[in-house]
Amino acid sequence: MPAKKNAKVPKGTRDFDPQEMAIRERAFSIVTSVFKRHGAVAIDTPVFELKDILVDQYGEDSKLIYDIADQGGEILSLRYDLTVPFARYLASHRITNMKRYHISRVYRRDQPSIERGRFREFYQCDLDIAGTPFASYAPILAVVPRGSFRLRSPECVKRADKRFPPKTRGVSVDGPRL
Repeated sequence: MPAKKNAKVPKGTRDFDPQEMAIRERAFSIVTSVFKRHGAVAIDTPVFELKDILVDQYGEDSKLIYDIADQGGEILSLRYDLTVPFARYLASHRITNMKRYHISRVYRRDQPSIERGRFREFYQCDLDIAGTPFASYAPILAVVPRGSFRLRSPECVKRADKRFPPKTRGVSVDGPRL
């Protein structure tokens, strides 16, 4: 007699019920409208990329990339973030200027901690500008406060990037109140 399987999600992932999905969809709608108002366009890229493209860009963090066994002979990995796939998109389509946003799932082969908000699968929201002088980035600084205000939470964006000043690192909330 076969043993019963434990019906649970993999470590570092979670299910979202209809109420949580309604909140997420509303938040994504608000953020998307702010991005569009600032002239950004949406693109989508595959959830996996050629492994060598990802590994070359992430350095030490490349150990956090999930590899995929491919039937077609290519060596693939799940995307770690949305920036490197965007750079690959620009290069493969010979695009030199673009302001784009992308909201999608990314994957990290990490030690998950649900209590600390560290997941293996999560959504990332990017707004990137390619091919324009740095001075043209100034209007984009309005996106975060405008989006946060519309979400009714001034600290709704988690800022873990070390490029931000220490006072802004690690800022997060449990979720927007919509």
